[in-house]
Amino acid sequence: MSIIKTKDKHGFEIVEYNGEYSLIATYENQGKDWQKWGRERVAKGKYDEKERPFKITLGDKKMAVAALQKVIEELSDTPF
Repeated sequence: MSIIKTKDKHGFEIVEYNGEYSLIATYENQGKDWQKWGRERVAKGKYDEKERPFKITLGDKKMAVAALQKVIEELSDTPF
């Protein structure tokens, strides 16, 4: 979908996959935007072998909108 820039070379991408929406962390390098990927910690000092994007799962479109409206409320101190 689209990448939203936040600070300096950082941002996030809105991604839809099989009807589920997520926000994936991004960064800019050499004029191109890249998703941030890494290994998930599964136990103290142990990490999954498979790398995955750093993402926040929001749910279906209705749930995603509700979750992001809640974020706006929290940051602005006013009801949405």
